Amino acid sequence: MRTMIEKILRGYGKSMVLCQNDVQYSVRGFFQAVTGKSEQYAKLQPGIAGLEDLARYVYIGPIQPEAKTGDEIIADEKHYQIRHAQVIYEGAEAVYVWGMCVEKGGMPNWEMNGCKSLQIF
Repeated sequence: MRTMIEKILRGYGKSMVLCQNDVQYSVRGFFQAVTGKSEQYAKLQPGIAGLEDLARYVYIGPIQPEAKTGDEIIADEKHYQIRHAQVIYEGAEAVYVWGMCVEKGGMPNWEMNGCKSLQIF
């Protein structure tokens, strides 16, 4: 399963940079504004998959390199901070990383479900 997901990410994902300490890694994955079906979100705009919350972004990426709390993603020339991430498993196999990000400087006190720590891809 992991091999198949990695092929999809390489073939259809967007190029991004993961900044970890002083090292930059080139990665491919999916990155887009959070979508919702109700008006409970603060900043909404119509998007291809529904209403988009412009304050939060979903990241789906490879298992390696493994990002950590406070790491930065550069996508479309903008800088984002990873605020929450988790490895998604298929049985015992680590398949991909799902993460929640915010644009740097945009929402300094935002936390997802009270989480202050994060790990990522």
